[in-house]
Amino acid sequence: MTTSAHPVFVLTAEIAARLHYATIAAQRITLIAKNARSITARAGANAVGFRAITDYIEYFAKSMITTAITINNTAVEISRLASQHAWNNKTLDSVLFVYDQPHDITHLSTIDNLRDFLQKEERQYKIGFTDKLRKLSSWLDESVKQVRAAYIIASTSQIEASQSGPYEPELVSISNEIRSAADEITEQVQQAKRLLQEAIEK
Repeated sequence: MTTSAHPVFVLTAEIAARLHYATIAAQRITLIAKNARSITARAGANAVGFRAITDYIEYFAKSMITTAITINNTAVEISRLASQHAWNNKTLDSVLFVYDQPHDITHLSTIDNLRDFLQKEERQYKIGFTDKLRKLSSWLDESVKQVRAAYIIASTSQIEASQSGPYEPELVSISNEIRSAADEITEQVQQAKRLLQEAIEK
């Protein structure tokens, strides 16, 4: 089955998985920041500029983790709602099918409450689902902005690393690791945005 054939609850579950991977990459940046702090402590005056950047690295990592977890949780909730909605729709279709058959009005009255309940659930679902998709889209846009900051940090740290004397190789490696993690987060976020667009179009 192709991705385009996937129901909404599968697409949103995939979004949650993508942001789980983005969270792992952001957690890796937290470890990178700790390693950078250790190196700059040893480097002393050779890495004054880089030492200042480590605070921004840690701040970015914590912010990205918080955002990714929020997106993940929102996507999981949407997936749960969509799954429940699929079941409700199937049940409602079955109930409405009964109404289309030759019937005894007394017999039909026994399922009136179920029909009314399912139709009310359908209306509430549409309102809640649209709101959650809007929030998910907003959080994904926020994560894109955060990743841009990571690339700026990587570029700035690369410049500072080049001025750190004998510690340049280690700090350049730190800068490259930040960029690599940012690339991974970008990939996962872009995939999540693509999946969200597909879910919206369902």
